[in-house]
Amino acid sequence: MLATIGRGTGAISAAGGERALEFRRWEVSPELRIQFYGVVAHPALEFAWPTICKGLSGAVVTCDATKGETMEPARQIVAFLTTTFKVPVVVAVGEGGQPGALTLGQVREQLQVGEEVAVLPCRFQNWAGVKQVLMVLFYGVRARIQREGGRR
Repeated sequence: MLATIGRGTGAISAAGGERALEFRRWEVSPELRIQFYGVVAHPALEFAWPTICKGLSGAVVTCDATKGETMEPARQIVAFLTTTFKVPVVVAVGEGGQPGALTLGQVREQLQVGEEVAVLPCRFQNWAGVKQVLMVLFYGVRARIQREGGRR
């Protein structure tokens, strides 16, 4: 999943067809909206990432700690987002604590990310876990905006 946070209504235009992938939009205020996309981080779809990410201020990438095959696609999209767009990224790790699941440290190693990328446990059906992930993302976006002096 990719969550984009944009200021104002012009952050992502519908003309390019990006909204076809959007499955949830939350208007926090007239100046701030959050759009959630189901994005498959598959190399065959890599061509679409720049279009989907136009206007991106931050992102949540999900992976499953019990399914090692989710780590490589997550690693690819985290690397793309942090190098191409240089935006705050939070990795939400589902199924942690299950038998055979990777620890958060092992997930961080598999994703090859430093401390600047938050790697958090998340039960996706639990509002408190989802809220924690989104709050960390909001703080990351806010810090980036403050560093840039409000430019964007």
